[in-house]
Amino acid sequence: MTDRDDAAILRHLVAGGVEFAVVGGWAVIAHGFVRFTADVDVLVADSEATRSRVTEVLATAGAVTVNGAQVSAASVMPDQGWQVNTRFGRVDVLLEGPPPLDLESVLAEAVSTELDGVPIRVAGLKHLRALKRLAGRPRDLEDLIELEALHGSLPDLPLPGIDQP
Repeated sequence: MTDRDDAAILRHLVAGGVEFAVVGGWAVIAHGFVRFTADVDVLVADSEATRSRVTEVLATAGAVTVNGAQVSAASVMPDQGWQVNTRFGRVDVLLEGPPPLDLESVLAEAVSTELDGVPIRVAGLKHLRALKRLAGRPRDLEDLIELEALHGSLPDLPLPGIDQP
């Protein structure tokens, strides 16, 4: 891997025809809380076609899984998605969940922006809050506190199985 270039990772995904929403640290940054992030997190549709397309694109970026396996176009994306290092840096590919955390719902309320000239769609505050709550790691909870300090009370998105039966 050479120097990290998060915009190049996203540019490579866009050029490869992968539809995604940026989530995670870059989404937090896009909503005004500037902090370090070690990777790019993207949410993609959980379909055979998308899994195949993402795998092909990652293979052309020289992707190696965090376990050290080289990703090839013939690789099968695991059900938890990919966590890979590419020649551009690290990318975590997350597969969509059931509504309201499916890609279509996230994109319907996404914010359009760009990262170093690359047009991207970033999860809106409602979906970002839900994804952070679902992950529940200390960093995610800190992000929510900082985003609320900037934006006030964040919009609520009840999560099936957590907030409702």
